[in-house]
Amino acid sequence: MITIDSPSLIPQLPLPATTVSALETEIILPFGSRPSTAAFWEETNTRLLILQECDDVAALREEDPLLNFALTYPEWTIDLPNDFRLTMAITTDEGSGIYLLTPSISIEQIQD
Repeated sequence: MITIDSPSLIPQLPLPATTVSALETEIILPFGSRPSTAAFWEETNTRLLILQECDDVAALREEDPLLNFALTYPEWTIDLPNDFRLTMAITTDEGSGIYLLTPSISIEQIQD
């Protein structure tokens, strides 16, 4: 699992360019700009978790309560290019949360 704590790191992810572009668009959209998004993430400790097909999701769920929360209580889920799926779970009253990026083909296995 990869953990990103700043949206400025998203362009460096080892993902297809179309996936990175769509991911950035979805993450920035609620805040209107990159600076506003970055400020909110820093203030609220928002994170992006990226699950990979090689991850042992059952073990990670036990180790990371935020991952388990994101998988159990998603606010919304959207399909992204190249068979990826983005999920968002709000974790606090202040609106902070966990974005979760997963390969779409394994989402059913991850949620079981």
